[in-house]
This record gives sequence, C-alpha cells and structure tokens, in this order.
Amino acid sequence: MNPLIVKLNGLSVIRCPSSQCGRPYQINQFGARFSAQRERAKIICPHCGLQLYGDRDSVYLTHALSEEEERRFEEEALKSLK
Repeated sequence: MNPLIVKLNGLSVIRCPSSQCGRPYQINQFGARFSAQRERAKIICPHCGLQLYGDRDSVYLTHALSEEEERRFEEEALKSLK
C-alpha cells in the first residue's frame, strides 16, 4: 500500500491508517537502487509501529511530528474537508 503523502510546510506527512492510532507523522523517501532488493521497503509508524510497504527502489525514514506540527496538520485536514 502506498499511502497518500501530504506536504505541510515543506514536510512530507502521512496519517497512520490504523483505526487505533490515526496520528500523522513525517516521512522521508530516499531513492536507493539495490539490484538485489527483493522485498518492498517498510514504512513504520513511529507512534504505533504499524508497517506499511513502499516501493522496492526506496528507503523510508519516519519521524513523529512535534505537537505544534501535529496541530497544524489537523487544522489543514479540517480545512480541506470544508
């Protein structure tokens, strides 16, 4: 599953799809051409540990947002629903 990545003040942010978590977090995607890489890259929620899978040609690093960044993300999400 490739999650929808949203830009927030220059950060790439996704929301954890877990119904028990649902918190947003920062994701950084780096291209990595590993010819022998057979498994898809893991994207791990820093809050609950849920694992998603990205493409085989990337490496993903995730980070929890600060309280302020998370608040701004929620505000932007509400605006987009209106």
